[in-house]
Parts: sequence; structure tokens; C-alpha cells
Amino acid sequence: MAGMFDFVRGLFSSSAGRAESDEPPSERPEPDPPRDLPDTDVVIKGGDGDEGVAATRDELREWQSGYADDYRDYLTVEDALEAYQRAETALDRLAPIRENPGQFSSNAVEAAETLHEDIQRVREFVEHRDSYNEAWLDAMKAKHGDELNSYFGDGLTHTDQQFRAIFSNDNFNRVNAAAGTGKTTTFGRRVNFVLSEYDDVSASDLLAITFTRNGVSEMESELAETFDITGVEVSTINAYCKSVAEAQYPDIELVVGEAKTTEIAAIWRAICTSEQYSDAHDAFLSAWKDAQYDPNDYDVVRGVYEELTEKSGVTVGDESVPMDSIPEEGLAHEAIARFLVEHDLDYDYQVHLDWAHSASGGFVMDFRLVDAGTDETVYIEYCASEATRADRPAYRNSNSERPETVERLFEPNEHLDTDTSDRTGIVLDGDAILGTPSDELDWDDQRTRERFRGAVRERLAAAIEGTTVTPGTRLRGDDLADRVYDHKVLFRDVVETVETFITQARVREWDPERAASEVREYLDQAEDVDDGVPAFCRLALAAYKRFDAVFDNRTKTDFHGSVVLTRDLLDAGEVDDEFLYPYVFVDEMQDLNQVQFGVVRALADQIDDVRVFGVGDDWQSIFGFQGARPDLFIDYGDVLGAGDYEGLPDPVSVFTDDNPMLSSYDAFADTRLEDNFRCPNTVVDASNCVIRNNEIRTEKDPDGSPEGTPIDVHHLGCDTYEYKRNVSMRRKIESLVSESPHPPRDVQVLLRQQDGDPEFYYSLVDALPDAVDIRTAHDAKGSEAKHVIVPKVSEVGGYPSTKADRWVEPVKQPPDVYEAEAASYKLEEERRLFYVAVTRAVDRLDVLTVQGAESVFVEELPDHRCEHHRPLSDAELDEIETDYECRRPVSGSVDAKFNDNFATLDWDGRGLIDLNLYDATAEQTRRLDELAASGGRVTLANCGIQYRDPQDDDADYQRLQLQVDEDVTIES
Repeated sequence: MAGMFDFVRGLFSSSAGRAESDEPPSERPEPDPPRDLPDTDVVIKGGDGDEGVAATRDELREWQSGYADDYRDYLTVEDALEAYQRAETALDRLAPIRENPGQFSSNAVEAAETLHEDIQRVREFVEHRDSYNEAWLDAMKAKHGDELNSYFGDGLTHTDQQFRAIFSNDNFNRVNAAAGTGKTTTFGRRVNFVLSEYDDVSASDLLAITFTRNGVSEMESELAETFDITGVEVSTINAYCKSVAEAQYPDIELVVGEAKTTEIAAIWRAICTSEQYSDAHDAFLSAWKDAQYDPNDYDVVRGVYEELTEKSGVTVGDESVPMDSIPEEGLAHEAIARFLVEHDLDYDYQVHLDWAHSASGGFVMDFRLVDAGTDETVYIEYCASEATRADRPAYRNSNSERPETVERLFEPNEHLDTDTSDRTGIVLDGDAILGTPSDELDWDDQRTRERFRGAVRERLAAAIEGTTVTPGTRLRGDDLADRVYDHKVLFRDVVETVETFITQARVREWDPERAASEVREYLDQAEDVDDGVPAFCRLALAAYKRFDAVFDNRTKTDFHGSVVLTRDLLDAGEVDDEFLYPYVFVDEMQDLNQVQFGVVRALADQIDDVRVFGVGDDWQSIFGFQGARPDLFIDYGDVLGAGDYEGLPDPVSVFTDDNPMLSSYDAFADTRLEDNFRCPNTVVDASNCVIRNNEIRTEKDPDGSPEGTPIDVHHLGCDTYEYKRNVSMRRKIESLVSESPHPPRDVQVLLRQQDGDPEFYYSLVDALPDAVDIRTAHDAKGSEAKHVIVPKVSEVGGYPSTKADRWVEPVKQPPDVYEAEAASYKLEEERRLFYVAVTRAVDRLDVLTVQGAESVFVEELPDHRCEHHRPLSDAELDEIETDYECRRPVSGSVDAKFNDNFATLDWDGRGLIDLNLYDATAEQTRRLDELAASGGRVTLANCGIQYRDPQDDDADYQRLQLQVDEDVTIES
């Protein structure tokens, strides 16, 4: 390079600003009139602080050799653009010399041509950036591939797509990973590669963001156990933002989980008891009861009660209680909650105390009694035993929850201006109750748990006697179930709906005033607003305004508030260097909301040459109720500002419009993972067909393993009644589990919902072996099973659940892209959820639906990948569709006789189906009554079979039904 530079400089041994000639001056022709031409000496060599083109050429050639000769790194868009712009500027400066050779000396023209050729080669190198990067990827595969493959064992190797995702090293990298394609594996391999390849990068330079705390544990284990890597900051985005917020505002109090719900409950209670809102509350509660409150339905009441007892691991008041290997504190909270509910004492759980502070921040008491008929406010705190505390990182401060510390909160203190005379604290000492160190007890033994719960209740009962609170007569049996149901449906569910309302407004970044405006516009434009919704909106907006005043993001906040605060602090450049990272990894990126995306973008703006590696799958984005925005992952580059380089031209115009050589330009490295290692091709092909009906999605073409049997789609007889008429669905699941080629522990039953269908859920829990994994499709994300059963893929009570939440809908407006594309936000979310459910299947997949009320998703499954099992043959279906009825013999047993005109038949192998008896004779009705009582088998010869419209006027399906009339012969 130096030699070339000297050569060019040697071309200018005399003045280069005018042409030279051997002719005597008197014989030279008259020059052309002066033109605005450059001083070639300045252009080539530079001067007065202006770098000459020769120096620029040398720097560009050195820059190029670092890539082309040494494979220094992946050629990023930003680096390529910068070099491209410098080359373009240099070529522009040379253009007047090359275009007007007669106006300059031959040496100047020759130098300009030489420089132009050299710089043009650099320009062409940038234009062939994709080719270089392909060579870089091949070089990295040769260098690191064998080592990375060795971590698999069993002769397995990474796919080319996985290697591309691991090695691509642009400033912004998106890995669009379909279900079962090993994205978590790729995520960890990428971390290992960065630390192996780049000597100037250490583990402390890496921030890895996962969506859940479980994801944090999995990633830390993967890095430590597979690669022996420690020191990488692995965190949820909430935890990262919490750390930033607390570093900037040391006195800020973070109120989350049950404590936050309790704050909202207190706000709601104050609003609903105020005279200002009494009319609105009465109107709302009346409509709420009409829509959701049915205390006379025994099955529903018991289902809710069962849901809130030990079966589900939460307290009878519906408060989430965490458990671990030493569940002392969780069991104590269960025992306290049960005692309070059984004695008809209302309470708040996890109460943040504004008037008391611990060494670890704002104090949170376990329970506070509400409306106890006394001016005395009673708080209850269970202080875990020393053995439990010793190895529990959740106890941040060793003194914060010791009995003596809590007791001091309720003692007069001359140094504090807090009056505690009307406050009483009941402190339950774990060491005193247990007697034996908690880590020496067998907590898996049910008797140990029961003895401990009993001891807690006894100690609590004795302590309450010393207060002015009088417990009610102990409730048992149905009275207790009714009490729990009332609390759950009439208060707890309402508070959770208010919390959802507030959350939906906040994730859209609507302050209370904007939310009120949006709600008014929605209510004005909606064609049909349900009763009670305007009243609820008025109450919920009032609650949001009070919430916003309390959670001010400076003195008190929650996780969402800390995310907003962190984004704003990053944008303002006010975040300490310890929270900034040159390498940012984001897992499950499709589940981020717009504020969380803002944090990632703001992080990327903090450090020059940052690398952002985002892994996700918009096809599996199923947390819209939490504000997840798959459309932001789809628009990854624009959202994160890939290509927004300060001082550089718009990369799209440079790389596409003005230069067809770079027509494949993208503002970021985009990789697809499409080899599904989990599912057979039957499942992958079918799920692809379903998800491609979504308008808002990325393009992928996943492929599965060549093995695989057809998907079994079971069209059952009736089962179109919510809660009660699910017997055939349950029985079919029982038979599928018992006949499965896989043991119960390898079978997964994936429900659309649990809370909304408790009777069905608990009927399955009671009927199926304990080892069967029964969970919702939301909870199944990231899991897999050899045999997956997806029930209720029908228009009633299953997939899709398209019925809007009337109370939250006014603030749950979809992103603009859905309106622009005329796409259904709700239906596309439901389709993604169904996609997640079916792609859990490793071997066998059974889909259960109802004939006549099949879900649109069943219709979207490709016939060539499915085997349909229907009560009626194709010929009979054709006959019904043309004549509205067919006749044939039907065998089974009368399951139930509800009234003179309606019964159900257990149709052999087809499930329960309606028996319509409106046209039956008196003798036929009498005979069916006898069969219903005896349970005897029956054949209905020449039975009519029809599709009938259901009684629900809003239903858009028809129910398959058996018709008994005088032409039917009953044989038994």
C-alpha cells in the first residue's frame, strides 16, 4: 500500500493544477476560458486538513484486505455503507479530472485513472458483500463446526441454517425459528461462538434476555453445563429493567405480583364504595352477574372451588403461592388463607405498606383483614424458619422478615411520625411452629404437610382472639364452596379484569387521558355495546387514574413501569455503563410488547458497533393478552432502526434503488430455521397449512421428519353445551389415553382454557392417570410430548375462542397493521395458539371436534394429512346436506332423559348425541324412560339424523341430532 501511495505522489513532482508541455510558451495555443476545475494537487494529495483521494484509497484498500484476505469479520451493513460512501465521495472528486483530461497534466489524469480503478475495486467488493459473507460463513464453519457438532453427541450435526444463524454477525441479526427447530440450542451456540471467535469480547460484554425466569435458568444451565461459560448476564427483560430503575432511583419501590393486585383491589374497593360511583357500580355489577355469576349451577361452583384448593397449588382465595423443595412459607400461606375464608373473614393478600420500610425496600405483609367490623386494622405475617431462610435467595435481607423485625413495625417509635395505635400485627414464628428444622422434614409426606398446616391454623386462631376481630362460624361443605365462589367471581375476577384493563392501556402507552379518549371513541362507534360496559369503563378509567398517580415510576413502580423508565433513561443517555452491552441477545422476541422492543432499540443505540441477536417465531406469538406484538418481530429491522446510521445515507436507496448489484439488500442479517426436529412431516405440513391462513406473518417453509402417521381428527356426536355436555369428549380422551402406544407420562392433553371451563378440566383430572400432562396450550409453549391430544377444536368453548372480552375490548385495540390488511387480530392470535398446540406432538396427534360445529381450524387442516373419524359416512353427510335428513339404524344406550322432549344417547363409538323426542309417540317416550333408568342397550331402527339450529341465536353452526318419530322402531 505504501508503495502505491508513493507512486501516486511521484506523479506530482511539479504543479498539477495546469497542463504541462514541451512547447515554448509563445507557441502554445490559447487556453480555454477558465472553468471551475479542482486543484488536482489538493484532490490527490490533500491539503489544509482535507484528506486526499490517494490517502482515502490506501485506507479503503487496507480496510478491504482486512476482510477479503484475513476474514476479519462478517461484513456488516454499517461497515459496508461507510466504505461505500467514502468510495463514492472519492470517485466523485476524481470525476472532473477524468472527464476533462485536456485541462490537466497527463500525470494528473493518469493518477486519477489509477486511483479510480483501485477505488472502484473496493466499491465492487462492497457490492459483492453477500458473496464475501457467504465465504465468511464457510470459513467459520470450517473453523468452529466440528467443535460445535461435538456438543450434540450421537453423531448429530448442525444444519446449514443453524450455522448461518450462529455465525452471521451483522449489527442486527434476526433468527426466524419455526417450532421444533432448535432455537434454544442455536441461542447458546451463538454465545459460545462469539466468545470463542473474538478475543476482545468477554462474557461480561454479553446480555442475554429471555422471556421467563425459567428461560433464564435453562440458558444459564446450557452455557455452564455445555460450554463451561459463566459470567454472561442472563436476565428477563423485567429483571434487567428493574436493576436499571433501582440504580437510578435507589429509593424506588417495586410492587409486583400479588402485592400489585392488592393495590388495585384497594383502589377498586375505594371507588366502588364512594358515592360518586355508586350508580355506575350498581349498573356494572348487575350486568356482571348476568354475564358471569351463576351460583345455582352446582357443577360450576364446585369446579371453581376445586380450582382454588390444593389440587391446583393455590390458596382458596385464588392467590398465587409459590412452592419449592421446602414449601414451608407457601403451605403456611395456604393454611392462613383457608382459615380466613372458612371463618368468613375478608382479606387482602401480599399488602404493600406505604408506612413501613424494611432494609430491602418497601415492606410487604402477607395478609391484611378487610372490613372486619372494627376500627382496628389487623395484619398477619408468617416468618419462615431459619433453616428455610438460610438457602432461599428470595429473602433479600437477612433481617427483613425475622419476627422481631416485623413486630417492631407495630410498636410506637419516637423517631417515626407513623401512628400505629390502630394497627395490630400478628406475627407467626416459623421456628416456634415447626420445632424441627425445615430442611430435616419430609415435605413430600402428606401427613407432614397436614400437621404443619394444622399448627399454623391453631397459632393463628389463638392470636386472633387477642384482637377485636370476631371470626364467623366455620363454613364447611357447600357453604364453603359458595363463599369461595362468591369471593372469586364477584370480587377477585373483577379486580383481575380491572388490572387487565389497565395493563392493556399501558402496553399501548395510553395515559389515563388518552385511554379515556380511546374508550369514548370505541363506545361511540361500536354497533352493539353490552349492558354494563360503559359503567365498567367509567369505573376502570377512574381506577387507572388513581393507579397512575400511585405508580409514578419514581417512588413506586411495577415491572411495566420499570421497563418504560429504563427505555426513557436509555434514550436520555442516563444509564450507567455497567448496564450497557456491546452484544445483546433476545430470546422469544415475538412475545415482546412495543415498550420492551423500545428498550432493545435504546440499548442498541448506546454503543457503537453493537450486535443485536434476536430469536423468535411470530407463528408462535400467543401472548397478545399481555401486549405481545408479533408484527414488531415481523418488522424487526424498521422497529429496531437497523439501517438508521448517523451520517450515512439511507441503506435501502444505496443498496437497491441506485445499485442493482445489491438488489437482495436487507437492513439486517435474516436467518430462518426450518428443520423441525420434533414433529413428523404429517404434523408439520398440516400446521403449516393452518398458519398460512394468517395474513400478518413472516414467510417460512418448515419441514419435519419423514416418519409420521396421519393426524386423527375425531368428529364427535354433540358436545356443544358448555360445561355439562362434555361427557363424550372426556370419554374419547380416556379411550385415546388407554389405547395410546405411549405410556401416560408421554401423553399431553392441551386445553384452550382452564379457568373458563373448570368442570371439564377437573373431570379430566379425575378421569385420567396422574401421569398424563393436562395443561393449556399457553402453558405448553416450549414443551413436547410423544402423544398430543387437542380437544374441543370446535365452535363452542374451544379453539378458536373468538368471543371478545366485553369489559376489556374498549382498550384492547389491535395494531394498525391488522386494520390495514383487513385481518382479524383475535382469530389470528387463536390460530397461532392452535399452531403451538399441534406442534408439541413428537409422534401422534389426535384432534377432537364436534360434527356440525367444527372449528375453522379443522377445515384448514389438509385432508391428505388427516384421517377423519365421523359418526356419519360421507354418503350420509351428502344426504343430510341435500335432503336435510337421512335414516339409518343407530345403536347405543340412553345416557340421560332430561324432560319429555329431550334425551341423550351414548352412540356406540361416536360419543353422546341429542335425541329429539318432540315427534315421538307416547309409547316411545315411555320405553326410552325405562331404558334411561336401566341403562340398557337400544337400537333405533330407521332413526332420522339431521342438523338442527341450536337455541343460541348467535351460534353460526348446526347441531347433529337424532330424530325419534313414529317411523322409528325401538329394539332392546
